[in-house]
Amino acid sequence: MNMKKQRWNIVLFIGLMGLTFWVLFKDNSIGQTIDVWMNMKLGWIVAAVIAALSFVCLEGFIIWKLLHIKDYHVSAWKCFRYSFVGFFFSGITPSATGGQPVQLYCMNKDRIKLSDSTAILMTVGIMYKFVLVLQGIILRLVWGKGLRAYLGNYIYLFWFGLFLNIIVVLVLGLIMLKPRIFTYLVMLIEKFLVRIHLLKAKPERKVRLQNMVKEYGETVQFFVGKWKYLLLVLGFTFLQRTILFL
Repeated sequence: MNMKKQRWNIVLFIGLMGLTFWVLFKDNSIGQTIDVWMNMKLGWIVAAVIAALSFVCLEGFIIWKLLHIKDYHVSAWKCFRYSFVGFFFSGITPSATGGQPVQLYCMNKDRIKLSDSTAILMTVGIMYKFVLVLQGIILRLVWGKGLRAYLGNYIYLFWFGLFLNIIVVLVLGLIMLKPRIFTYLVMLIEKFLVRIHLLKAKPERKVRLQNMVKEYGETVQFFVGKWKYLLLVLGFTFLQRTILFL
């Protein structure tokens, strides 16, 4: 049964790869694309590949560090796998919404509590957005004239994007630090899934969810008390974001 399931997973993966390449090349000439690749300098391609791998692996390292703070003795290789899984599913789902749910699923399979993995991925997400805001502000301070000259009439999009990311950071921070709001959202989602008949109404599920939310709140408070480690995570996230832009 496991072998059969594995074969179907391979077939699904190859199918997704084929669909991806078809979407990319259906309105483009493969010959022209190959010509462009042949004229590219190998050194820059190698640098881009190293940067891309470093970007994904740094997220895996951050997850590994946060798991070890919570006394989960998970190998770095598994954490790199969580990161690659998230990167892949974010790339094939609308608005990159599929990455973290699949990461939660993989971490749950490795016996990492849902409350802990949710808090860890929320921390990673908030740090990622916060660094983007920080880099936007630094860019404006050190390269204001160049930024205005480069963007021209579209400079308002820079400010609008910065404003939206600040709102996202504040909302995520509020959800993370206020367990009552998180509880309300979890119960609202559960109620919606029951209403559209994706889940059956079960009182025991609500109890499990409430217990999970309680443990989640405890994990968040635990991380808040480890602010030195969070500063380290912030530094690595800054490096990760810089590599992405490079």
